[in-house]
Amino acid sequence: MQVPATLSPSSISLFRTCPLAWRLDYIERLERTPSLDANIGTFVHAGAEALCELPPARRTIDEARAVATAAWATHIEDEEWQSLEIAADRVPQVKWRAWRAVQRWFELEDPGAVTVAGCELWVHGAVGGVAMRGIVDRLDIDEVTGGFVVTDCKSGKMPMSAYQDERLFGVWVYAHLVAEEHTSRPVTKVRHLYLGERPGEVIRDVTPEALATTAEVVTSTHREMVRACASGEFETRKGVLCDWCSFKPSCPAFGGDLVALLTHGTRRVERRKPVDENQQTLAGELAIAPVGR
Repeated sequence: MQVPATLSPSSISLFRTCPLAWRLDYIERLERTPSLDANIGTFVHAGAEALCELPPARRTIDEARAVATAAWATHIEDEEWQSLEIAADRVPQVKWRAWRAVQRWFELEDPGAVTVAGCELWVHGAVGGVAMRGIVDRLDIDEVTGGFVVTDCKSGKMPMSAYQDERLFGVWVYAHLVAEEHTSRPVTKVRHLYLGERPGEVIRDVTPEALATTAEVVTSTHREMVRACASGEFETRKGVLCDWCSFKPSCPAFGGDLVALLTHGTRRVERRKPVDENQQTLAGELAIAPVGR
C-alpha cells in the first residue's frame, strides 16, 4: 500500500479523524453513501459561483433567485442527485433548504461589494515538502490591504468557537498554495462563511506562525500515513463524526465486517475531467491584476 502521490486538505483531515476511514476512502476508493447535505452544498456552491461571475451590480438577491431557478433543472438531472432517490413530496423542502442558504449568504455579506479574483480555482504545490492540491471556492481581494482572501462557503452551521480553528485547516493549506503560485500579491486572510441554520463568519489574519503550524500538521500527518501504509495497520477512532461515515456499518469498532467490505465493496469510478478541461487555475489569468500593475 502506498500513500497517494498528491494529497488534498480533506484527505489530511480525514486521516486525522480516522485512519481506517481514510484507507477505505483514499486507498481502497470504496463508494461513499450519498449525502443530501453534501448535495445541497454542491448546488449552493454552483449558484454562488455563477453569481460571482456576473458584474458586481448584478449580484442581487433577485438575480440569485433567477440563477438558482435555472440551475435547479440541471441539478436534478445529475447522477449524484438522482442517487439520493428523494421522494417527490420532499423536493420542495430540499429546494427551500438550498434557497435559505443563499439568503443567509446575502445576510452575511453583499456579494456585489466583494472584489472576486476567481472562483473554483485549482491550486497545487508543496506544503511542508508534501505535494498538495485542491480547489479554492473563492479568491477575494482584501479591500484594506489589497491582498488575497481565501474564502470558503460552507452550507452547514457554524461550529462552536472551540472547533472553529481546526475547521479552517483546508483554507490554511490553500493560503500556502495560492501564495506559492501567485507571488505578486500576498495572501492576507482566510475565511469561512457558514450558511446553515447557525450562520456566521470565521476569519483569521494570515501570519507566518499560522502557516508554519499548518505545514507541520501536513508533514506529521503524511509521516503517519506512510507508516500506516507500510504496516497495513489503520487505527479506528470513534467520535462524533462516526454517524456521518459511509463505512460505519462495516467498521470493526461497531461490530462490522471489514473483510466483507474489502472483498465485495464497490470501488469508485472517477468521473472528474482533467483540470485543464473544466477548471480555471491560478496559472491562468485571474480577474485581478497583481499588486503594482
